[in-house]
Amino acid sequence: MVYSNSNATDEKSFALEICKSTLAYSLANDEEKTLLEKVFIRIEEKILGLSTNKIANYALSMIGIDMSEKIEAWIIKNQLTDKIFSESGLMDLVKCFFMETHTIRKCKDDFSAICNLWIEGKTPFEINTITDNDMNDIDDVCSKQISYELSFFIGNIRDLLADNTGLFKEELEEQLSIIQKKVKYGVPSLTALSICEKVFNDRLLAVKISDVLEDDDISEDEIITSLQQRKENIEELLNDYPEFFWNRIISVLY
Repeated sequence: MVYSNSNATDEKSFALEICKSTLAYSLANDEEKTLLEKVFIRIEEKILGLSTNKIANYALSMIGIDMSEKIEAWIIKNQLTDKIFSESGLMDLVKCFFMETHTIRKCKDDFSAICNLWIEGKTPFEINTITDNDMNDIDDVCSKQISYELSFFIGNIRDLLADNTGLFKEELEEQLSIIQKKVKYGVPSLTALSICEKVFNDRLLAVKISDVLEDDDISEDEIITSLQQRKENIEELLNDYPEFFWNRIISVLY
């Protein structure tokens, strides 16, 4: 962030200088320019007193300063980098924090359960059968608030670990990376998310192929080799699916 590297004594003037150099300002009318200047001055006031490291970290997280500060305080309060967490325990902690800091728009009473079922690889129909929520609401919650917003939020947490020097920081970053991808794709295993990352993004088929491989812990670096070793079984499985999946698996395996 430019501001974090500035030695300007007049912060407001510097903020206005940045404002006036933007494309938005050059395209704005007089009224819009005034509003833009107010926005930049408000940002300057908000970051005044923060260290350059914090400003840089907050800029990387792509969220507001208030939320960044909440995440940092939460990391410290829960001593995240000084403890070893099980994946399910860390997921529960993150999920509760997300529910405290975000508005749950649909299926509020069952949001936690739906999130768990999504990560288990359940279909919206199966989730509907278990929770009795409207199918359209379930689909909306899974595809938007869980797969996108919660996944993005977990990424923000990882970004804000930058200045932390806890004993288990690296382990936590790795755990959060895996959880983030499981939330994004809605899959229960490392193998399934590796398939979604390296082959095709179809959560249900990724889970079925994982069953064929009979190993839930195959990393992204190992997944292609593992698929090649069971290619005949996988090709047989794909006979019942659209040609796209067959063509994709052929291009990967041969």
